[in-house]
Amino acid sequence: MEENKVVATAKEKQAIAKVVDDENNSPVYSDPEILGYLNQLYNLRKEGKLKIANLEEEIYDVKHNQMLDSKTKETILNSDKVALEKAREVAKKNSAEEKQIVAKAVTRTKAVSTVYQASVKQIGKDAVASAQPGHEKKLVEIQDAHQKALAAIHAEHDSKIAVAQGDEQKKLKNQLNAELSSENISYNSNMKEEKANFTNIKKKAKNDYYTAFLAKFHKLNEIHGGKNTWIENEENKIQKYIANFDSKTFFLTNALYFVVIVFFIACIIISPITGNGLLLTGESLITLATNMSQRLFFALGVAGLILLGGTDLSIGRLIGLGTLCTGLLLQDKINSAAVFGSRWDLSGISFGVRVPLAIIVTVFATTLVSSIAGFFSAKFKMHPFITTLSTMLITYGFMMVATSGNPTGPVSSTVSDVVIQKIGGWLPTYVIYAAIAYIVVWFIWNKTKFGKNMYAVGGNPEAAAVSGISYFKVTLGVFIMAGVLYGFGSFFMGMISNPAANNGYGYELDAIASCVIGGISFFGGIGKVSGTILGVLIFEGMTLCLTMLNVSSYWQFVIKGVILMAAVALDSLKYLKKK
Repeated sequence: MEENKVVATAKEKQAIAKVVDDENNSPVYSDPEILGYLNQLYNLRKEGKLKIANLEEEIYDVKHNQMLDSKTKETILNSDKVALEKAREVAKKNSAEEKQIVAKAVTRTKAVSTVYQASVKQIGKDAVASAQPGHEKKLVEIQDAHQKALAAIHAEHDSKIAVAQGDEQKKLKNQLNAELSSENISYNSNMKEEKANFTNIKKKAKNDYYTAFLAKFHKLNEIHGGKNTWIENEENKIQKYIANFDSKTFFLTNALYFVVIVFFIACIIISPITGNGLLLTGESLITLATNMSQRLFFALGVAGLILLGGTDLSIGRLIGLGTLCTGLLLQDKINSAAVFGSRWDLSGISFGVRVPLAIIVTVFATTLVSSIAGFFSAKFKMHPFITTLSTMLITYGFMMVATSGNPTGPVSSTVSDVVIQKIGGWLPTYVIYAAIAYIVVWFIWNKTKFGKNMYAVGGNPEAAAVSGISYFKVTLGVFIMAGVLYGFGSFFMGMISNPAANNGYGYELDAIASCVIGGISFFGGIGKVSGTILGVLIFEGMTLCLTMLNVSSYWQFVIKGVILMAAVALDSLKYLKKK
């Protein structure tokens, strides 16, 4: 037999059909050639990579062992460090040979698994095809039996009802309806059961194929020394999605997006017909990107709170606070808005000093207010709806008292032209700032312990507490993160607005709606950062389309409200189905 060429015989296929429900029965676990490669890899790694891992773990344990005295620790650590250096030398020496064997083992594993997976797939298809005629026959039998049962019920009662009168006739009709209802319930139950049985056969075929794939995936993990390649991990995600795909769940989850896509397509078609021009122009796309970037900071901030099952009503007022701080510090003349009756002129201080100061003060102010709401939510288990409503009122009242609602006047064009500009004449710097914010938040959510704790607390606070996760620290941390994002967002917004206490009015609703539309669940613990971008895109794209079509702003409120209600309703349906 040629190397790595595997062919399943008819007898082997029969044997496969009996064991496809357990990945350990895959031939990749028993193939002599694969086992031989693994044995060679173990011998190469035993004094190299495996020893490095063991020594590093031992060093960590010794450093954190409170039972050992410092002298004993030093002795063990010195010995381990010497052994670690030797192990690294061995690993380096064996690296080339190890790569060659890994390549051969991977090739052989894929070859064996390909045949096994093909056999399992064919077995599944055969099982479905074999069950199909019986399934269809059973459905027809159930329907025929149902029609006969209905006819028998009518035959028994119709003649009696025809000759009866008054209360007796009414009683007979009630009996007829009761028996008809009982028969319909029985019929629906039988149909549902039969359809479920056939669905289970199809589902088993998909699951068996995925089980066969998992055998290969896990064996490759072993060959690579505990870490699959990026391509293998992505293939696993795809195969898992296919195995778990359910059309009803898919359409329930994405129904809103389908409606939105249809809406956008309709707008693109209608716009030129009505004389409003093309929607998909370079200028409109840049406008959309800029508007999205402005809103993304605030949506990313509130997304964390929604992930915890909360919300934030203070966003708009914190934007006003942030823009005021920016405006007051970056004027090139005396402030037009008096603060508690005082005005000042900072034009003598260079912008090289004032711009960093403005960023620090703006972020500090929004983070401080957000942290106060977070403290009360975390410490006293108050719902964020109440704590952020309180800070919203306090902040707005304080700003109005301080400035009497007067704007500060635009930020110096010397600063705004540098901070907010178009790179290359077309790319708004706003997009770059928003992209950086997204990357940072994505990293926190997906690659840090704090991010994992956020999901844990949002999904089940009691279980998280039992696991040793601090509800107080996580909740306060999310509020602080939100405050920082609001601060940076309002700083950049201060560059393009006339800073005032009422700046940001209504932004909190758009930010919350964007998150919910993007799939971040109000029930907590469910959602992705990428969903926030999708939600902002939908919301801002919808606003741009409606504006270009000259739709009244009042009707825009109506449409946005309907979209938001639909998003929350679908979220609730998914939650109820999960329960």
